[in-house]
Amino acid sequence: MVLRLLMRKLRKQQLVLSDYLTMLAILIVLARSIIGTVITLWGDNNYHNPENFTATEIYQREVGSKLTVANRMLYKVYLWIQKSVILLLYSCIFACLPLAVRIIKFFWVVLLVTFCAVQATTFVDCHPARLFWQVVPNPG
Repeated sequence: MVLRLLMRKLRKQQLVLSDYLTMLAILIVLARSIIGTVITLWGDNNYHNPENFTATEIYQREVGSKLTVANRMLYKVYLWIQKSVILLLYSCIFACLPLAVRIIKFFWVVLLVTFCAVQATTFVDCHPARLFWQVVPNPG
């Protein structure tokens, strides 16, 4: 992704929408790396020691669990950004074919609908939502 942006810069080409989406994808990858590090260091509510937790451990695991949910959402955003970049590429390649343009527009709608559905499944998974990060008692 970085190489793509560097090549645009070296060739003195203007940035287009797919380049900005690529920059956003890079930021999301960096954010996921930072979040993953915090989750690894602090843990989440999936790992339970047989001993009692201190208040600090409970706090850290709750934060880790909340970050896990955020990390899942960011990963899905990252995937759909990459799919959008591919659709933009197809739009450029097939811009002169009327049928292809209509098909690509249809797939933009499909991409939006599937993105909303996939993000919704993150929260449908567990009810009530606070159980995502509950540490004590074990939410099961």
